[in-house]
Amino acid sequence: MMLGTRAFTNLGLRRLTGMGAGRRAITLHKDINVNAPVEEVFAFWREMQNFPRFMTHVDEVIPGVEGRSHWKVRGPAGLHFEWDAVVTKFVPNKVLAWKSVEGTAVENLGVIHFESTPRGGTRVDIRLSYNPPAGAIGHAFARLLGADPKKQMDDDLLRFKSLLERGRATGRETVTREQVAPRRMESRGPLTH
Repeated sequence: MMLGTRAFTNLGLRRLTGMGAGRRAITLHKDINVNAPVEEVFAFWREMQNFPRFMTHVDEVIPGVEGRSHWKVRGPAGLHFEWDAVVTKFVPNKVLAWKSVEGTAVENLGVIHFESTPRGGTRVDIRLSYNPPAGAIGHAFARLLGADPKKQMDDDLLRFKSLLERGRATGRETVTREQVAPRRMESRGPLTH
């Protein structure tokens, strides 16, 4: 079975199983324009506990101190995963980057760039890489169960756009514009990076 999968996918055995995959993670890239000021968009992303409001697979993100957070997500077939992450780059209204801490079951990292558009909106550019449990085999298995990470990311970002532009995340929840407005960072103390 393993050799047949290896021949079919043309991926190395280490990447197929997720052991020692390192930089050969699965990478997703997406950009989206949001009709909201860059300060509002950045502040919303900075408050990671907002993520379950538009990311259907994220159950909870618990903010910690010094840029740390604890993630609880649902994977394919009802599997649950948890990990800790840390913010690695924080430039207000410009860049937000993170990575999972060492020894995490779902290694991941990402960077989001925020750019004002000429009409007062925001271009959000997201790059995300992850090593699924069991490597590419786990990724292929997830796709068989109907979990397509690219489509999921596209759908989540459309909900995010709707949430900021219309005050509601289509198909997820209804909130007011005031609820979308993030709390000020000073209330938790600044990140140190």
